[in-house]
Amino acid sequence: MRGNSASVCVKHVVVHELTHALQDQWFSLMVQSSSGNDDADTAYVALVEGDAVRIETAYVATLSAKDRQALSTQCGGGPMPSDVPQVLIDMLEFPYVVGPTFTRAVLQARGQKGLDDAFRHHPAASSQVLHPDRFLHGDKPQRLPDPAADGPVFDRGTIGELGFDILLNSLVRAGTLSAAQFDSATSAWAGDRYVAWSQGDRFCVRDRVSNSNGASTAALLSALQTLAASRPGMTIEAGPQLVLTSCA
Repeated sequence: MRGNSASVCVKHVVVHELTHALQDQWFSLMVQSSSGNDDADTAYVALVEGDAVRIETAYVATLSAKDRQALSTQCGGGPMPSDVPQVLIDMLEFPYVVGPTFTRAVLQARGQKGLDDAFRHHPAASSQVLHPDRFLHGDKPQRLPDPAADGPVFDRGTIGELGFDILLNSLVRAGTLSAAQFDSATSAWAGDRYVAWSQGDRFCVRDRVSNSNGASTAALLSALQTLAASRPGMTIEAGPQLVLTSCA
């Protein structure tokens, strides 16, 4: 935190970070570890940051109108550099934008005890954060086997609903995929598993993905085929579980 005086800019950051300190005291935050599942790790960060943003927002609501005005006009970090890829911005913003909605939904449904339990039994996927009812109902993502690789594997994991959201958002921005088509293609995500390998001077990734119903699988197939048409080296295999392969 920058600053050597208790200005309004410093105070709201202190509130956020002290929330993390309390989280760690009660639940031992896993800040230096990885589960081996990228999507589950993202969901966990959304819980941690969403809770801290929720408390920070509650603090800001107690400030005077003058202090809130100062907070909105004097405490920003400046614009994002223009050369930062959009995918990184989307991934960095997700815990802070969607996480608070998730924590509020858990609180509304189960109270503080329910939110405490979420820190002990983490959301298993970004889909549970995007759709809190799935977390509350105990819906678990499918465990899929690794797809076959065409070389020595150097990475494996899960892309998750958030990953497919980010992947297909470019089509929405370009106007080649409607919001309804996007939602149909991604919101029924039920599980996926990828492997990555090197192939000469190229790197490849192959992902096996399952959706919860046939209509959504067809929508995802259509969206991915549209994306592949503009991405050399990307192929899509149809089936009950779609397989996406991309080499670059």
